[in-house]
Amino acid sequence: METTKAAAIEQQSLSLDSISKLIDSTFEVLYDIEVDLENILTTEFEQGFPSDLEMTN
Repeated sequence: METTKAAAIEQQSLSLDSISKLIDSTFEVLYDIEVDLENILTTEFEQGFPSDLEMTN
């Protein structure tokens, strides 16, 4: 029975390690992505932000 518990703990540890590595690699990818926020804002909101526009009724 101890062997079964040890195997289960080891499997859980390996699973958590895999998840941790996946999260780390995901953040590395996201960190390396360059985003030109100024270009996005000027392209997407040429007429201003939705809150700046007058509401037409």
